[in-house]
Amino acid sequence: MAHRNIAVLISIALAVLTYHALEKPLAQRVVRRGRLAVILASLMACFGGAVGLIHWEKMPFAPVSYANAKLLNYEMPEIHSSGKIVLLGDSNAGHMVYGLSLLYGERLKHYATPGWPYLDGVRYRPGFVPHPDHVGSPEITQKALEEIEADPTIRLVIISNSYLMYLPGDNLRSISGAATSETVAQAYEAGMYRTAQRLQARGKKVLLIKSIPNYSMLATVKACVAEVRPQLRHQPEDCRRSRAVIESERAEYDGIIKRIEAGLPAVRTFNTLDVLCDAQYCYVERDGILMYIDPGHYTTAGSQLMGAAVAKYIEQMLLARNGMN
Repeated sequence: MAHRNIAVLISIALAVLTYHALEKPLAQRVVRRGRLAVILASLMACFGGAVGLIHWEKMPFAPVSYANAKLLNYEMPEIHSSGKIVLLGDSNAGHMVYGLSLLYGERLKHYATPGWPYLDGVRYRPGFVPHPDHVGSPEITQKALEEIEADPTIRLVIISNSYLMYLPGDNLRSISGAATSETVAQAYEAGMYRTAQRLQARGKKVLLIKSIPNYSMLATVKACVAEVRPQLRHQPEDCRRSRAVIESERAEYDGIIKRIEAGLPAVRTFNTLDVLCDAQYCYVERDGILMYIDPGHYTTAGSQLMGAAVAKYIEQMLLARNGMN
């Protein structure tokens, strides 16, 4: 009986020993190998799927030229007017140069400086530190306006700037003659009015181009382009914005423009929303054409389409017998 008990104990001990010394390590190796096999199989499946998507052109393999290719065919208005045209403003004006230059050539002259609206009697707010690339000053505004006034061949001045650079940034003030409590909106409006009034007094026609919508909530506008984005991925919701919301957000700005129109009846305005939006939404990419190179500026194609629309309006202004629409 004792020998039998000893044999049982030895058997149990050997079983425990062989489990820990042999069976358990072998089982762990098998599990690890199994996991490795699953991982490798998954990677191979993903690779094969990607190759298939590329083959069937569902996902681009190489970068696609998406943004700044010019339009080869688009509707361009006939140009019958004469005289020079000046484009005056910040980088919004700068991004319109290409589209208008295709139509007006050497007749077009521009004064465009990033972050500077070229408003008469306006400066950066004391204490405000502009971006290093924003080098505008009252001196360059004065120089530009004097050159425009002195050239009798200039018939029309287009003023274009992004109000979102100024009103939310609280970065402008009048140089003189304003109350210490003056707000950026008051300085912006007074400067815009003085500029248009000064040009009009010299016999120049004035066209105010209203600011374009901004898509600062987008990390990149590339996500809005079908040719770049895989077809299995939906376009981000922020690639389009409600027109009603945009119009609500710019109510203060629209009020400024309306008061200038009321005070200077000969001044005309062009609403960019009519080109960039339909009745319901405004778009980064519209009708298959990417309009924005970044959240707040035109692509080459966008400049062409906006330039064509603005030129059509310009021709109506310049060819009207009494100078009015």
